[in-house]
Order: sequence, then C-alpha cells, then structure tokens
Amino acid sequence: MFTAADVIYAHTRARAIEDTVLVDVSGQVREAGFCIPVALTERVWTECVEWPETEAAIQDESAGYGTSCSLPPSPLEPLPVATPIDTP
Repeated sequence: MFTAADVIYAHTRARAIEDTVLVDVSGQVREAGFCIPVALTERVWTECVEWPETEAAIQDESAGYGTSCSLPPSPLEPLPVATPIDTP
C-alpha cells in the first residue's frame, strides 16, 4: 500500500501517549468490558471525559467511563431471538 518513501512522519501509539497526543484509558475502561488497549485523543479527553477542577464536587472522572465507553454488542455475538407478536 505505502512504501517507506511515501511516509513523511510516523508516530507510534506509545510515543503519542508519551507526548500527550493520546491519553491511555485502558485501565479505566476495563470496567465497561473492554479487553483491548484503548486511547483517546487529547481533545476527546479534555472535552468529553476530564472534569474541570471547579466542578470536581459535582462528579469525579471515573463516573463517566461507563457511559462514554459503552458500545453496542459485538457483531460476532448472536442477536437475541425475537418472539413473534400475536396479531388479531
């Protein structure tokens, strides 16, 4: 697809986390059922997850993971069997 000559710049996940371009939330989202590494962009973290110090008494950051990190069932999981509805 691409050759080494096509790549202008490459940034690894580890380096992006080190540079704070990404925020690793893998540990926190395990509560929501994720079993793979998860990272958010710095912008998503600050605008959607992080709580300002002025609002710390309202809610702590850990309370937002369940809703912000919930996903629909995996496409590999079977769908529940629907029961037919009797119509007159």
